[in-house]
Amino acid sequence: MKKITLLMLLAASIGLLQAQTSPDYIFGSDNGAGWNWTTGTQGTASLGNSYKWQFAATATDNHYFKFGETASNADGSGFWVNSSGPDMNYTGGGAKWTAYYRSNMGDGGAIYTAITLGNYYVVKARKQAGNDIDFAVFDNGSAAPVTISSVTRTISSNDLTVTATASAAAGTNEKIWLRYSKDNWITSTTTEMTFTSGTSYAATLNCTSGDFVSYYVLTTINQTSAPAEADVDFYTVNYNNNGGKNYTVQIGPFSGNYYIPQGTNGKGFDLLSTAVNNINANGLTGNVILEITSDITETVNIGLINNSDFTITIRPDQDVDRTITFTQSGDNTACSGNFVIGLSNVNDWNSIGTANNLTIDGYAEGGTTRRLTFVNQSSNNNACKPITICGNVNDVIIKNCILTDLTSGTSSFGVVSVRVRNSGGVDYIPNNITVDNCIISTTSNTAAGIFVSNSYTPTGRPTGLLFKNNDITVKHRGISLNYSGTCDVINNTIKVNQTSTGMASFGIGGTSTGLVLTNVMNNKIIQLGTANTGGAGNGIRGIQASGGGTWNIYNNFITGFSTPSTGTTEVVGIRSGSASNIYHNTIVLNNVSTTGAGTTPTAGIVTYTASCDIRNNIIITEEDDFASYCIYASSLPTTSDYNDLIRTGTNNAKIGYYSSAQATLSDWQTASGKDSNSVSKVVNFVSATDLSLTGTSIDDMDLAAPAIDMVSTDIFGNPRYTPNVYMGAHEPNNLNDTQTFTVTVPNGTEHVYIAGTFLGKSWDNTTPFELTATANANEFSGTFPAHSNVEYKYLCETGDWEYQEAVYEEGVPAQRTTNRTYAANDVVDIWYRVKSVTLNVSFEPSVGVPNQLFISSSINNWAAPIELIKTGTTFTRTLTNDTQKVPANTEYKYYTNEPFGQNWECNLDMSERSNRWTIAPVMNDVIQRFTTRLVTETEVPALAPRLMRTPTGIRVELNEPAHIELYNINGSLIEKTKATGTYTRDLNNGIYIIRINGKSTKFVK
Repeated sequence: MKKITLLMLLAASIGLLQAQTSPDYIFGSDNGAGWNWTTGTQGTASLGNSYKWQFAATATDNHYFKFGETASNADGSGFWVNSSGPDMNYTGGGAKWTAYYRSNMGDGGAIYTAITLGNYYVVKARKQAGNDIDFAVFDNGSAAPVTISSVTRTISSNDLTVTATASAAAGTNEKIWLRYSKDNWITSTTTEMTFTSGTSYAATLNCTSGDFVSYYVLTTINQTSAPAEADVDFYTVNYNNNGGKNYTVQIGPFSGNYYIPQGTNGKGFDLLSTAVNNINANGLTGNVILEITSDITETVNIGLINNSDFTITIRPDQDVDRTITFTQSGDNTACSGNFVIGLSNVNDWNSIGTANNLTIDGYAEGGTTRRLTFVNQSSNNNACKPITICGNVNDVIIKNCILTDLTSGTSSFGVVSVRVRNSGGVDYIPNNITVDNCIISTTSNTAAGIFVSNSYTPTGRPTGLLFKNNDITVKHRGISLNYSGTCDVINNTIKVNQTSTGMASFGIGGTSTGLVLTNVMNNKIIQLGTANTGGAGNGIRGIQASGGGTWNIYNNFITGFSTPSTGTTEVVGIRSGSASNIYHNTIVLNNVSTTGAGTTPTAGIVTYTASCDIRNNIIITEEDDFASYCIYASSLPTTSDYNDLIRTGTNNAKIGYYSSAQATLSDWQTASGKDSNSVSKVVNFVSATDLSLTGTSIDDMDLAAPAIDMVSTDIFGNPRYTPNVYMGAHEPNNLNDTQTFTVTVPNGTEHVYIAGTFLGKSWDNTTPFELTATANANEFSGTFPAHSNVEYKYLCETGDWEYQEAVYEEGVPAQRTTNRTYAANDVVDIWYRVKSVTLNVSFEPSVGVPNQLFISSSINNWAAPIELIKTGTTFTRTLTNDTQKVPANTEYKYYTNEPFGQNWECNLDMSERSNRWTIAPVMNDVIQRFTTRLVTETEVPALAPRLMRTPTGIRVELNEPAHIELYNINGSLIEKTKATGTYTRDLNNGIYIIRINGKSTKFVK
């Protein structure tokens, strides 16, 4: 039992020793230090897990102290003391000594050192690899230890000069050091900085181009030379290491990957601004990737230039969210913007320059999720938005990012701004700028998502602008093109909700003059809200085609209008003030609450120039409360046709306006002379915000229009088919699909029709497509507009589904067929109903032709016989019933009244023949024989003269074909055959019976 107790105590003791962490606290005399022996005083964390205490002595005395693991002086709390009972007199003069770990404060002596009234002392402590600690006491004399207020650098050739500004001139006991590494602190060097003037100290490092140097500045006391690199942290008194990130600098041009913040990576910087400033200073000798390793807060705005042909890429280092937040509260004195591409100094227009080949990519390498966010968080900043492109900038791509502007300023700038400037008589024109797949949002009532503008009116215009696949949510304008040259705005989703009055807002638009070519296609503008109550000139517009040049506007959804319930507000889908080609747009003016915009029209399309070509659009006004129009022609467009113009609201909604309101499509056609091939057909959409066609609008040939060469795909990139395409932005399938149908039908069918899910004729049996007879018997063929998944049925007459194809089994009533799916060749066995059946009857040669022929049939419920009409040796009769429909299951059977009574048809072997069925419009029937045989006109009455015995058997000479049966005398059948001309048979001697066409003769061989 004692052994177990001792082991447990030993284990507890070991556990206690292992549990100790670091000398955070100190106990001791006061003498100006503020210490006591009851509660420990926590030290200041210093470099390398060391701790520091600093004080000015208020007495000349021996100063006693012990180190503690906690603030408690209770036994078991852990302390560092002299190893034995006596107190230890520290006389090291700044040298490193050892204090020993004990559980209780009283387990060892105190440490003391002599102090002098008015002198400044620093105590440092750091845990060793084991349980004990290093400690030292530094005497700085009568001067307080200096601090490092700033660290700057200059580079001359490859020499790096670092300058430190101290809080005061260093005392005689102090030195100021530069510690640096060229391999991210795998190795390092500490060198003394030399006094230059005032409180400045400097050190120059001889570097090689391509060196990447990390460094910081520190002070020591009582160190005549640089401490060993392993002890620099311990001997550091004060330091400036850039907030723990160290200072970094690239010597010479950039190339390769750099990490921001640097962390444990080989090359990197604390901030994006630091990296950019280095690039501006040093340039590039290779492609550069700036990897963002964590969230960054930028307190100053950044300007970047790149005059080389090498690329700069900014991206997340991992598939993890990274946010760069800008907080500067004031605007730049030069170009507004947080991250300005094209200036090296955002406060100096003279720093405007060239910035080529920059990509900001929010995807990490191999990633597919937007991970990089740029956000302007300063609510006081009037104009600075996250990214501005300003200068002689070429080939900039901003993609897969989240760009957020949280400012509430009143200047009209964009989250991404492209600015064209004339400076000193020189045009600075950004070209080939792409913003792709970004989420862009603003909070300001005056801010745009993407904004192209000018400053000091240059003569040139930017070309190669491409804004695509972005999700833009703003209050003012989605994409504002005030000074663009050639610009493509493609496949963006835009939501605008203006919360202020007195502003003209829009989804996509231009306002200033001088635009050249603007292509606006495949965009979904699905929210267009405004609080405006200011009447004419203000309100909300989907697309504003102004500013000059030519606008190609096609494959856009425009809807989602909302307005205040009072006041007057302009509501417009597309406003054309410049030459415009407006094709294949789907515009819905949904019913809003305002009372209209007074003299400014509310319309799907408003034209203020005759240079408009408006074709293949779907334009709907649902407005109930005030006058609204599908097309309002302030200037009559050159072309308007093949549009679907619909009003679903009250009489306030009109189809068009030209000189006056035109209520109906016919009125509009007459007044304008336009839209002669247009329709007014209600369409079905997937939802209020998804204006894709659905339901009966798919395959609706009323929505067909001639293809336009410029528009080869729809809003989703689906191909547009020729020659007929759908009106509107969505092309759900091919209106020009055709399938060729070939079918073999029952005999005597004169017409074959087909009905089903055909384009323009969905299950139309009144005017169905008709097939044409081919050279093959009973075969018909035709090619009709249908998709490969068409379902269909064949018919033999029009106007009634009774005349469709059918199937049956004998004895079971005929059934209508199920719908067919496409096959190139079909067979129709029977028709469910036909208008009539013609019976054509002939006879086997061995059957005599009667003078009269009758049928008994289910067509009249087996009532009175129906006599056929004789023509020569054949009979015919057409069967009908009261409703002129003859069912496919009509049964019948022939008989004659010769030679006496009802002589029914039968099979050749005289077995009873089952009822016939009408399975074709023309039945070519052959009667094999009657129960009582009729003699043919050519039949010879006596057989004996024709029958001859031969040496081997028998021979019969025949004048016509005959059925011959040969039996032995016992009645066993020897042979049964049909012979023509001559019949011979070898026989053994005996007595035989031969039957020829039913008449028997006995003979002997």
